Amino acid sequence: MAEKQKTINRIYCLCPGIKWDNPTTGGLLYNYILIDALKKHYGAETVIPLDLMGVCQTSSWGKLRVLANVKYVLFFLRTKFNKFDLILVDSRANSLLLFPLLFLRFFSSVSIGLTVFHIYFHLSGRQGVSRVIEKCCEKMFIRCASFIITISRSTLQGITQLSGRKEFGDIPIWIIPPGLKTVDNAVVRREVKGASRKCNILYVGNCEDSRKGLVYLIRAVSNLRHSHFKLFLVGKYNKMSSSHKSLTLCIADNNVAEKVQFLGRISDEKLDELYRKADIFAFPSLWEGYGIVLAEAMTYGLPVVSTNVSAIPEIVSNGENGILVNPGNVKQLTEALDELMGNDNLRREMGEKSIEIANSFKNWDEVGKVLVKKIELFLDQKTVEIT
Repeated sequence: MAEKQKTINRIYCLCPGIKWDNPTTGGLLYNYILIDALKKHYGAETVIPLDLMGVCQTSSWGKLRVLANVKYVLFFLRTKFNKFDLILVDSRANSLLLFPLLFLRFFSSVSIGLTVFHIYFHLSGRQGVSRVIEKCCEKMFIRCASFIITISRSTLQGITQLSGRKEFGDIPIWIIPPGLKTVDNAVVRREVKGASRKCNILYVGNCEDSRKGLVYLIRAVSNLRHSHFKLFLVGKYNKMSSSHKSLTLCIADNNVAEKVQFLGRISDEKLDELYRKADIFAFPSLWEGYGIVLAEAMTYGLPVVSTNVSAIPEIVSNGENGILVNPGNVKQLTEALDELMGNDNLRREMGEKSIEIANSFKNWDEVGKVLVKKIELFLDQKTVEIT
């Protein structure tokens, strides 16, 4: 009688120059959870993070990509793969790993899994020939996939538009949103019942990325009718960077230096404290693949002011647990903040609704198990029968 043997030899996680074991963004954290879940399921010796770049000395966009493509192609030429091996790669590495993945696609039976959190070429800020190259690389990269893991319907739409394919046929695409840490809602519910005299507005995210729309938030708070507030900005920034200097100049020009505080990267304990003391969560992003900090803020019972763009309306229900405005619209952003700051009952009602919605989100452990189950079912299709 034939017996089905489910087996996998190796899972290579390609991470050129990326330290997945020290996640600093939502995407890196998602990949870390995926890798950790696979290690627990298949064994740590089976899952191999593969960084052939290390600390690369070249700063040239072109040289870096040539070097990465050559190194990984040479590695794959020396490696014997079989159909039970799996290659996992984040799509942000598309131009770094395009030729290695094309090589695997055409000259091996290995499966290639992609995690896609953004369509990156239009976020890079590059123009001209380099932008065209990035778009072509990303399109071809996605077409190399045996399966795709993404995080929102908005990102899925971007994938289909870029690839030029209305349907992917036998290539599975799974929408699996990020997970959340567990929060004691009982404590949060006590805190949202009372409105503090000073309104604490909290932003969490990259403070150097123009895509996050912080310039518009600074301009908005400078126009608020309510003057008794504090805006806390949490996330990566470098005092010497040009982007931070521009933002600091914007703060000075709008006379809100005493109202805005940069906190940089902080501990989980400190962030937990800030979430609990905040009255409003503001996130004026111009584009998001998901917006994990929005979901995180909702677990703390915070009403949200954000934008009605990309995946954000999939998380925040406009008029129920937050107010969504057009991206880059300072007037609407100001009005939304003023409305919440001046209405204690509205803040409380939207905060309660945030908790209600957030309770339907999975935690990271549950997400890890879902990811492994999806991959395991895919690999089952390559099961060998042994007599």
